[in-house]
Amino acid sequence: MKATIALAVLACAAASLSVPATAGAATPDTPTSITGGVAQRAVSSPKEVFLDRTFDFTALSGPVLLAGNAEGTAQFFVDDEISLTITRPNGSIATFAKNFEFQPPTDPIDISAYVDPGVNSVHVILRDTFGDVLSASPIWMVNKDSVSPEPGYVALGDSFASGEGANDKHFELGTSFPEPGVPGGTTGCHRSSTAWSHLVADQALKSGLVTKVDHVACSGAVADDLYAENFDYQQYGEKEPAQLDFVRKSTVLVTLSMGGNDVGFADILKDCVARPRAGLPRWGCRKPGRQANTLASKIPTLTTGFPVPHRSVDPTSLADIYTDILKKMSPNGTLIVAGYPRLFAESRNLYAEWTLDGAACRVGSRGFDLTVSHRDAMWLNGIADQANEAIRKNVIAANGLLQGTPAARIKYLPSSGNFTSHRVCSGSSWINGVELSSPSRIQLPVEKKQSFHPKKQGQTAYYKAVCGAIPTNGRPEYTCASKQVH
Repeated sequence: MKATIALAVLACAAASLSVPATAGAATPDTPTSITGGVAQRAVSSPKEVFLDRTFDFTALSGPVLLAGNAEGTAQFFVDDEISLTITRPNGSIATFAKNFEFQPPTDPIDISAYVDPGVNSVHVILRDTFGDVLSASPIWMVNKDSVSPEPGYVALGDSFASGEGANDKHFELGTSFPEPGVPGGTTGCHRSSTAWSHLVADQALKSGLVTKVDHVACSGAVADDLYAENFDYQQYGEKEPAQLDFVRKSTVLVTLSMGGNDVGFADILKDCVARPRAGLPRWGCRKPGRQANTLASKIPTLTTGFPVPHRSVDPTSLADIYTDILKKMSPNGTLIVAGYPRLFAESRNLYAEWTLDGAACRVGSRGFDLTVSHRDAMWLNGIADQANEAIRKNVIAANGLLQGTPAARIKYLPSSGNFTSHRVCSGSSWINGVELSSPSRIQLPVEKKQSFHPKKQGQTAYYKAVCGAIPTNGRPEYTCASKQVH
C-alpha cells in the first residue's frame, strides 16, 4: 500500500487565503493536500502571497508527485506561482518553483529529486506575480509506489543547454536572482523558456515520444553537477539536485551539453577580451604564458580524464559520463550530445578596429571599446573545434564500449555550422558579445552572465542542429522540418 501523511484539506476560501500553518505528525496511507483549491478573486496588493504554510511529508523510496488529485493523475495550476522549500531528513535544502503566468495547467510533476526517503519539511508559498486576479486548483503531494512508466525527456548540461544568453525576463522562476555588484545583472541556473531544449520538448511531446519533460541544465554546471547536488547558487535560495537524479529507466530522450566549464571556457574568453585603457588584458591571449593558452591545454583531458569528485571512479572522461547516462535511461532511448558553436566571424574584413595585434572588432555592449583581435578570435574558434572533436571522439568511444549491450545509443550533433554568417562580429550575430550591466556614477559596467551565449535566434539554430536526431515515434510529420513544432 502507499504510505504518505494525512493532512486536513486546507479550506482556502476568499475570506482566508493567507494561512500560515504547520501540519501535525505524519500518518501513513493518505495523500497530502497542499490546498483544496483557491477561488478566483482580485489581488489586494502587488506580489500577493495567498498561501503560506509548512508541513511534514514522508517520502517513500519511489517517486513523489505534485498533482491535482490524490491519485497523482490530474493536472493542476496556480495563478501565478508555486514555490516549495524542502528540508530533507539530512538537513539539506532543495527548492522547487514553477510560474504559471500565461501557461495552461500542467500534468503531474515528478519532484522526487527534491526529497529524500523519510520525513521532509515542506514550506509552500502560492503567490500572484502578474495581473489582477489570483486562484489555484487543488494541489496534492503524492507518493507513487513505483517509478513512473511515463516516457520522459531530460535536458542536462551547462549554460549552452540552460538557455543562458536570453533576456532576463525569459529565465524561469527560481533560477534567476539579482547579482550583487552587477547593476541590472542576474545570476543563477538561468533556465530560459527560450532554450533550444524547449523546442526539442515541443517536438517530442507532439509526436507522443514522451509525456513528461525535465529541464535541469544549469548555467555554470560542471560534470560533477551531474552526480552531486549543485550549491553554486545556494545563497540565493537555489540548490540543485544532481542532474542525473532525473534520468530513469522510463527516460527515452536526453540532450546534453557539457565539458566547456570543466576546461575553463569562460576564463579563456575573458582573457581574450581587451580594453587596455581600463587595465583589461591586452590582445594576444593565444600566446604561451597567457591564462587562455594555459587553460586551453586542458582540452585533451576531456578524453584522457579529468576530476569528477562525486563519481566513483576518477579520472573521468566524457565517454565515461555518456555511458553513465545511458545505463540509467531506457535501453530504447537516445542520448543527443550537442557540440559548441564557433563564436566569432571568420572574415577579417569584418574586423574594422586596428590594434597592436592587427585587425579587431568591438564586442562590448553599450558602446564600450571592448575588442577581440582577429588573430585571437580565429584561435578561439580553433579551441571550440578542438573541444568538439574531443566530444565527437568520446561519443564514438562510448558507443563502442556499449556495443552488443541492451543500452541506448548516443548521437553527436555539431551546432557550429548553423551559426555561419551569424557569429559575433558578423553584424547580424545570433550570439551575444560582452553584455554589460548598467553603468552608474560610482561604478563602471560589469560583464553579465549572458555574455558569449546564444540569443533567441541562436537557440533556434541549436535546435535545428539536433532536431533531426530526435526519434519521430513513427510520426514523421513531427520533425524539425514540420511547421507543427515551431
